[in-house]
Amino acid sequence: MMRILVTICLAAALTGGAAAQGPCGPCGPCGPSGPSGGVTTPGPMIGPGDRSMNDGDRDSAPGSRIRSDTDLDQYIRDEYGGDYTRARKDPLVQDYFRGLKGEDRYILQDRLSANHDHSSPKDPNMQRITGTATNDYYCHDFAWRQGDKSPPVGGHLDPNPILADPGTYGYTRVTTPQAGDIVIYHQTSTSTADHSGLVIRVSDGNVHMISKDVGNSLFRHTLDSPNNYFRGAYGAQGITILRPGPYAVPPGPAGSPPKPAVSGP
Repeated sequence: MMRILVTICLAAALTGGAAAQGPCGPCGPCGPSGPSGGVTTPGPMIGPGDRSMNDGDRDSAPGSRIRSDTDLDQYIRDEYGGDYTRARKDPLVQDYFRGLKGEDRYILQDRLSANHDHSSPKDPNMQRITGTATNDYYCHDFAWRQGDKSPPVGGHLDPNPILADPGTYGYTRVTTPQAGDIVIYHQTSTSTADHSGLVIRVSDGNVHMISKDVGNSLFRHTLDSPNNYFRGAYGAQGITILRPGPYAVPPGPAGSPPKPAVSGP
């Protein structure tokens, strides 16, 4: 029956004759008001730059969405001149952001937020370690446990008791870093730890480190790079470098100070 109706309609269109009468009126695409068993044509998937809808309707249309990074880049170029910071509140951009997980989500967050823009020229020595974005552990957890990437037992670590009295807990303040040292970025007025990083090597006159950026990724960087991100991001001006001794005690969870270091023989 459907094949006969389609054939009649096609013939009418080709000959310029009047549309044939079907069971639900003049022939046309059958939709929800058509007879039982009719085919419903889905709405178009509107991508960025698609001008088939008015600008005022694009954001509210159920079928409009950004479906890939390529679409996103094109949309932000078209609508915001490539300014990701301005585009971050756009409903279409936010909807795309919510659909991302893990590393993909944090990479886009970096692009949308100037506060997480680690690319040149802000800090040319900053390099993301891909596939490491997680909320399981923070910067202090990673650095003070010598690169352990597992969630800390009991909660995230608080290094402030050790920073206030390193010797009691088996640490020594140093000015010449080496691999395994812990670098603490802190406020000069309060000496409260804002960020911790782990020294992995010293070469070519540079102190090379790895740091965890809160719920973001691990990053390779240098201690004294131009426009050092971790100093700027946390407003930290003071830096303390601690070297763990053979009996050093790692920090405890916040609100639970670590026990003093055990004396050696």
